[in-house]
Amino acid sequence: MALYNIIDTFWVARLGYQAIAALTVVLPYHVLVIAIGVGTGIGISALASRRFGERNIEAA
Repeated sequence: MALYNIIDTFWVARLGYQAIAALTVVLPYHVLVIAIGVGTGIGISALASRRFGERNIEAA
């Protein structure tokens, strides 16, 4: 993700300092959305793994 942010910053820098400022403001929200997605994915994976371990394929 760090490499993505670096490349994104270089690309947006061509648009001017205001674009970089906007990118800086939006970054925490971007990280929050990614964290929610990753957390949801991990939680669903854990629940599905448990159901598969119980041989409860329908609930998985």
